[in-house]
Amino acid sequence: MNTSLAAKFFERAEALSGLEAVKFKENKSLYKSMTWLELSRLVREIAAGLIDRGVEYGDRIAILSQTSHLWTAADLATISSGGVTVPIYPTSSQSDIDFILGNSGAKVVFVHGEQLLKKVLAAKDSAQSLSTIVLISNLTKGRSLCDFLQEENASPEFVISLEELRQLGLTQLEKNSSLIEERIANVSPDDMATIIYTSGTTGTPKGVPLNHSTIISVLDELQSIIPIDEKDVYLSYLPMSHVFERVCGEYYWIYSGGVCAFAEGIEAMGKNMAEVQPTMILTVPRVLDKIYSKVKTGIEGATGNRRKLLDWALAVGLESVKYETEGKLPGTVLKAQHWLAERLVFRKLREKIGPALRLVVCGGAPATGHTIDFFNAIGICTLEGYGLTETAAPAFVNRPNLKKTGTVGPALPCVE
Repeated sequence: MNTSLAAKFFERAEALSGLEAVKFKENKSLYKSMTWLELSRLVREIAAGLIDRGVEYGDRIAILSQTSHLWTAADLATISSGGVTVPIYPTSSQSDIDFILGNSGAKVVFVHGEQLLKKVLAAKDSAQSLSTIVLISNLTKGRSLCDFLQEENASPEFVISLEELRQLGLTQLEKNSSLIEERIANVSPDDMATIIYTSGTTGTPKGVPLNHSTIISVLDELQSIIPIDEKDVYLSYLPMSHVFERVCGEYYWIYSGGVCAFAEGIEAMGKNMAEVQPTMILTVPRVLDKIYSKVKTGIEGATGNRRKLLDWALAVGLESVKYETEGKLPGTVLKAQHWLAERLVFRKLREKIGPALRLVVCGGAPATGHTIDFFNAIGICTLEGYGLTETAAPAFVNRPNLKKTGTVGPALPCVE
């Protein structure tokens, strides 16, 4: 049985073919959507285009881009061609980009935006293996890619647009419609899927190789711990170059189904949450604290009976969470109080944060205890966890029915 991440993606796409897969924006427009079938076609065409450009099994393909649906498509196309994805933080310094492209031996790099493209072109002396740069965005000021390359004195054969790559892929698929299936069939679960480089804050970035089976074993266990399905809407805004967003976000969404909506950026997250109404988000403490601070300001601004009602309801919510944490059932009085607090207060507070939001997973740094408590008290299940790039993200995570503030929860069963 083939258990590569690419095989899992195409299985999911076939099962949910007509359902919405991703939501995204282009040039500050309204959200657009793409079905699983449309996304799988995009991935297939890009993967075939990579093969046309000479990508073989095990070749490294870098992605230097902001989080977007095209980041996901480039990643899935890479592993579908038999390649190994090498993410690079879009905030990386020139020296880190030079090092990662050279150290990984990247053959192709997907790049978003003019400034990042210039950085990749500047790295060509360090990146001896690099043969193709794929621009996955339009240039500014309506400039053509040809004009830009002339200004930068770069070969037009060296840099191509995503659309050109897709056209090359379509030509390959016309010759052999089973090209991608054949590639995927020859990918072993023990083959490398990605090399994720550390951020470089402690010196030179270190590349962590992860194979398909390691990531899939984590995804299997997440399904039993934090279940999501095709009815869920996930809002993606953290950098996909980080293992947290990549595994617990991108891959877990693909593994479980549902819709992945891409935020325009961390600064637009609040607006985008109102637009797509996610049921789940991954976050880091500073973002969670920011959301909490806004709600807290409204609570502290209340006076008289309204303030008393809010304080009473939150005390009831915290007491209910305490019982849950201790594995105890609340008494009849507390149940009745919680029922009333839900109808008078909690429902309205959740409406302000995200009317459909039911699950928040927080990692990346120690969370603020009172923030975690607040979200759980008003009925948004908020779990803190801890992991490493080397463990394919989560190693420890609190459970929905067993949350203990100030801890990262028990280990995943597959972690020793």
